[in-house]
Amino acid sequence: MYGVDGPDGFRRFRNLFPIPAEGKRRLVKESAGFPRFSSMGFRFSATAIILGSVLCSARGESVAVFTGGADGYHSYRIPAVIAAKDGTLLAFCEARKNNRKDHGDIDLVMKRSTDHGLTWSALRMIHDGGGEGEITMGNPVPVMDAGSGVIHLVFCRNNSGVLHVSSPDNGGTWSAPAEITQGLKKEGWGWYATGPCHGIQLSSGKHKGRLVIPANHRQGMPGDDKGTYGSHV
Repeated sequence: MYGVDGPDGFRRFRNLFPIPAEGKRRLVKESAGFPRFSSMGFRFSATAIILGSVLCSARGESVAVFTGGADGYHSYRIPAVIAAKDGTLLAFCEARKNNRKDHGDIDLVMKRSTDHGLTWSALRMIHDGGGEGEITMGNPVPVMDAGSGVIHLVFCRNNSGVLHVSSPDNGGTWSAPAEITQGLKKEGWGWYATGPCHGIQLSSGKHKGRLVIPANHRQGMPGDDKGTYGSHV
């Protein structure tokens, strides 16, 4: 685990993984308005490209993946998307049942697209938050092992615990959530959050193949959003 503590943690974080200028690559090709996020829903721009997969048609349209008020949820927040080995797109989101606040009845949900984002599956539950949460539940961070094709999804509950699920079949089925907090959270860390974004797999160097999951934390009591801020992977 690598970490950077202090108020300038994000500024210094890049020093952990220096990248030569000629080695930089953009995973996302942006078009006007991509991605468009709001507290009420999540859309893909039709001409956006992510990980080499065309998300939608070339007609410049947009497709609503998560829409606030649909499927029994007031709003959707903190989206993340990843392309599976077979090209299937998986979109994850926090589904907030009663309001858009961080506190409350929050579930982690997913949709799949097998046609490059033109259409999406029905909403699927990844993890049921179980009613009123102390703080929040979600911050999904997906990453794929390119060798095996297994997709790993790490997320947090109540900003104090970390859970992991995986899918061996491009998001078709998922393992039961496993608690992995003890191996990740150091003594003295209180508030803890994964992501929010997606992880990466190192493609070169001494640790080629390693999966990298970003996260952040604060010193203090469990779940307490106070104290010195830090970031780590």
